[in-house]
Amino acid sequence: MLREPYSRQRFGQDALAGLTVGIISIPLAMALAIASGVAPQYGLYTAIIAGFLIALAGGSRYSVSGPTAAFVVILYPIAQTWGLGGLLVATMMSGVILVGMALLRLGRLIQYIPESVVLGFTAGIAVVIVTLQLKDLFGLPIDEMPEHFIDKLQVLVGQAGAVHLPSVAVAALTLTVMLLWPRLRTPVPAHLPAILLASLAALLLAGAGHPVETIGSRFSYTLGDGSPGAGIPPVLPLLQWPWLREGADGAPILWSWQAVQALLLMVAWNMSEAPKAVHLLRKAPGSDVLVFLTCFTLTVVFDMVIAIGMVLAALLFMKEIADMTRVADISENRRLVSEPPPDGWCIL
Repeated sequence: MLREPYSRQRFGQDALAGLTVGIISIPLAMALAIASGVAPQYGLYTAIIAGFLIALAGGSRYSVSGPTAAFVVILYPIAQTWGLGGLLVATMMSGVILVGMALLRLGRLIQYIPESVVLGFTAGIAVVIVTLQLKDLFGLPIDEMPEHFIDKLQVLVGQAGAVHLPSVAVAALTLTVMLLWPRLRTPVPAHLPAILLASLAALLLAGAGHPVETIGSRFSYTLGDGSPGAGIPPVLPLLQWPWLREGADGAPILWSWQAVQALLLMVAWNMSEAPKAVHLLRKAPGSDVLVFLTCFTLTVVFDMVIAIGMVLAALLFMKEIADMTRVADISENRRLVSEPPPDGWCIL
């Protein structure tokens, strides 16, 4: 089979695709790092290294890789409890788990997980992520959000009087551009004009005496020689084992069975598919709706690693299998049994 020659047109398409992914993934990676409770440069490092490794070792020529917002729900409590070191150790352990599952061919088991479970988790994750972002959208002076959903709502309501209107204006402009730009049907992705216009708006507001928090004003660093800086460090990160990085208390992570357990439970897990969720609620059997609502509620209010949803799904699966199976005596059915069985025998 002859391959199509690599032409100037294809190069232009690939260049535009690379630019598009870069425009989307780099700011998104930094934003997700902030949402996960760490400094933005760690999202940037991850996007660079992971993007290179996936392109080098990936199994498809057509796949596009990038940051996944769903994992913020897992990463935020890990970063709060264990710091950057714990977050890196959890990432390493999750990689080991994924490789082990691949070697054991466990991926095929996903076909037995009902759609209601997946949609319940993803819809709940979306609600949790939105809740985490409200403090930045409204510019609320909240240094740290609590772990549980109800506590988050209480903190947000308590700070409702401190809404920062310039921050709301920049966020509203960004969302408006993201929603309306695709209607123009141009090859330029909406993320590029959204970033440019929102940055310009923030600059104009700052010049008018209404500053909006930026990466440079919110984050700082200290170089090896002790000199401080604002924003993202202009140097490459040091290569260290994950457990040697600082934990929540600033000290390196100490290996212990207890540490392996706070981390493994949190590592155990992907965004809201609202149309599918609405369709499921309207069309699915009552048992599936129950599973969906259970998973959704547990993910939002408690924690997504609580397995009650999976238990209900397993019970539902067994019930459906049982409903498909029945035992009957066909000893006298001459259409199925041509000769009667011996005395004392029956055919089931």
